[in-house]
Amino acid sequence: MKRTITSLAILYVLLLAGFTAAIVAVHHIPRSAIEANLRRSVVTLVAEGTEKHVFTPEDAKLGNFTDCYMANVAYCANDSLPVRAALMAMRHRNLLDMPADTQGLIDGTVEPQLTSYGKYWHGYMLLYRPLLVFTDYQGMRMLNIILMATLTLIMLVLLWKRLSPAAALCMTISLYMMRFTAVPLSLCFSPCFIIMMVSMVLILTVGRLTRTLHAQILTFFAIGAFTAYFDFFTTPIITLGVPLIILMLYRMPERSMKTIVLLSAAWAVGYAGLWVSKWLITYLLLNYDLTASVTGGLVQHSPANTATSQTEIWIDIVKRWIYPNFHNIEKYVIFGIAGLMVWMSGIRKGQWRQSIWLLVVGCIVLVWQEATINHVYSHGHCTHRDYLVMWLAALLYLSQFIHVSKIKNHVQHLIKR
Repeated sequence: MKRTITSLAILYVLLLAGFTAAIVAVHHIPRSAIEANLRRSVVTLVAEGTEKHVFTPEDAKLGNFTDCYMANVAYCANDSLPVRAALMAMRHRNLLDMPADTQGLIDGTVEPQLTSYGKYWHGYMLLYRPLLVFTDYQGMRMLNIILMATLTLIMLVLLWKRLSPAAALCMTISLYMMRFTAVPLSLCFSPCFIIMMVSMVLILTVGRLTRTLHAQILTFFAIGAFTAYFDFFTTPIITLGVPLIILMLYRMPERSMKTIVLLSAAWAVGYAGLWVSKWLITYLLLNYDLTASVTGGLVQHSPANTATSQTEIWIDIVKRWIYPNFHNIEKYVIFGIAGLMVWMSGIRKGQWRQSIWLLVVGCIVLVWQEATINHVYSHGHCTHRDYLVMWLAALLYLSQFIHVSKIKNHVQHLIKR
């Protein structure tokens, strides 16, 4: 344990130093180098608006509002003071019409009203600002689509080969139900999915990252840290839940509950530790206290900051789960087919206890959402993808009871009758 704590401390220092140096470095890029593509980007966002959907269902809404927020922060950065620009992350405070106000800010028709948005690392700027030198929002979308399609293909092939065809199928269904095709089109939705998929690929290919419990703790600490650095508080829990499921299936057939707790704690320490460190670094280097901004954000996302009770919110969330719209009918069909296949396969008494740990990991989502219930409720167009963990866990749990040979025999028996 002493060795693990020492390694965690070293990893923490390296990550903190690297994160800080990198975010400061990209803020040396002058505004003049990115302004033209930034202007074209905002024109696209204004044309699309903040209510654009990929498909008809509400859960396929794009994150154009937050993507415009990213453009707002990028434009407001003062490249003559890169350290301050990187850590303070100034933004135009008027949020009444984010696309139009940002366009007006760039065009000079809106008077800047700057305030700090430094409670986040804004690590996405490591790619966002350099790419703006060469391309606009549409170009970045295309690059993102190529990147995420490649990662998805590699991930599914590895799941098929290293685990099972059933694991690849369960992941495919889970991604479909989360309307994954909308994710690459929204830059703000993408970091958590990219971190999740890269983590899965590394878990399945780089043995030294997961061969021992010591290595697993360091790996999940790093995953949590990278999530805090790159994410805009969209769906961070998927970077814990999904890689944890894959690791447990791949490395630990005994599926120890103790391991689940330890790795979840390592992820949480990495996530919270590197996030809090951002505030401390800002205070130490700039003598600027982010306490008010952070406290306001915590209150805003907490269960206390809502006129609606938590019980009423959860009742409404459950209603959204079961209301007979197109998306929920798909759920009924998928679980209905899975349930029928389990019944046709036959399930022995007590067999349901096997792999119960999968359902435990799936329930991590409910714990996360209870802690951030107001944020989950008010940003449901993106936070509903937290349920990717529950979908994958539930489908993998059911898949262990499905036996194709028994189903074939059952069908043949029914046909003969």
